[in-house]
Amino acid sequence: MITQFSAKIEVPVRLWEIKGGRIQGKRVEADRINSVTTNWIFMRNWVQRFL
Repeated sequence: MITQFSAKIEVPVRLWEIKGGRIQGKRVEADRINSVTTNWIFMRNWVQRFL
């Protein structure tokens, strides 16, 4: 199953880590976006348990 969503967030390709699905680096913006995407993934997995 593939899940796609749009967060309306633009990320430079050079900063995106494909395998981890996260932004590389320790910038404040990277930490903020990574925490949001981690929460989305957690919620998606939680909801899928009940489907």
